[in-house]
Amino acid sequence: MNIQDTSHAIINNTAESVKLPLLADTLTELGYGEFFACFNPLSPRLQSWTRMRSCVPGHLRASVDLFLFGEAVEAGRLPPALLDLVPMLKARGLLSETAQGFLHTPDLVLLPVQGNWLFCQRPQVNPTLYFGDDSLALLMRSIPRSGKTALDLCAGPGIQTLHAARFADHSVGVEINPVAADLARINMALNRLDHKVEILCGSLFAPLGTRRFDSVTANPPLLPFPEEIAYPFVGHGGRDGLVITKKILAGLPVHLADGGHAQIVGTTLSDGILPTTLDTLEALAEAHDLGLTMSVMSHHLLTPGSDYFDGLVATASSNTDVPPAQIAEAFANMLQEEGATHLCAFFLHAAHRTVGDLHLIDVAAVDEPGLWYIP
Repeated sequence: MNIQDTSHAIINNTAESVKLPLLADTLTELGYGEFFACFNPLSPRLQSWTRMRSCVPGHLRASVDLFLFGEAVEAGRLPPALLDLVPMLKARGLLSETAQGFLHTPDLVLLPVQGNWLFCQRPQVNPTLYFGDDSLALLMRSIPRSGKTALDLCAGPGIQTLHAARFADHSVGVEINPVAADLARINMALNRLDHKVEILCGSLFAPLGTRRFDSVTANPPLLPFPEEIAYPFVGHGGRDGLVITKKILAGLPVHLADGGHAQIVGTTLSDGILPTTLDTLEALAEAHDLGLTMSVMSHHLLTPGSDYFDGLVATASSNTDVPPAQIAEAFANMLQEEGATHLCAFFLHAAHRTVGDLHLIDVAAVDEPGLWYIP
């Protein structure tokens, strides 16, 4: 079973929302987060967790097996406090039970992240409810305005929305995937924040009318890839990696409040020294009267045979019937046409300016370990 199969249950059991925080309370009391906190908080890796399964103490084993490792667990193995919550979790579409009495999640894991509890999709090649390293990298930089309003675009399961709600008076998440939007609503209720959060389903600013916000975050599809080749929806950023980012920047003059700021995570193409899209971003800053600060974090080789090139081709090939060799050829041709040899990771900070401009913070070293941080 996958999460799409359970969307009807998720949508139609809102009366159970008041009980969802009891799951977080119970797991906190059991010490579930103590095991998860033993691992690198900036790189969630299923293989790292499962490799240390033998270290999980007996009273935690069933809970961790079920909610972190994604294993089927006999209902009788759960602690009584969790067993009492099973009917509610089944009604919400967060658990299923086999005829043999085994419980399992619909392809979900439950993670404690920076003081919040987050249901998201188990790490995989072609996710639809995405949470990953770039989500965490943006979270580490995010500065929501205390007592103000916050907007999270491309919200996914809602980690940025959750984080902002801890500070802002009101936090809004916008997500185009209705199943991801439903899961984000569950996460708001799980953290007792649904009273100050809206989750809207739609494309970028479309559901917002003319509403303005003091802080905006966005984790858009961000990987540069040939437009004619299918790639997982949550990752395809178009030829330069900026196809959605450009739309976000164009909408900020209307939706960013005076004195407000926006933060966007992304990748683009580079020659190993500078991003090839600096002129594009400078033109967008001038056209929309935005002060843009681009923090360039890394350049990684993106030529045939390199890890990033081969990895992107492999991911694309899992999402389409096009032969891998044909995908690789199209990708290599695109890079040659763009004069690019590297994948560049960056963050954008945006604010209103009378005259738009672009400033560069370049801390990148070519092919050093790490994508989003200085090692």
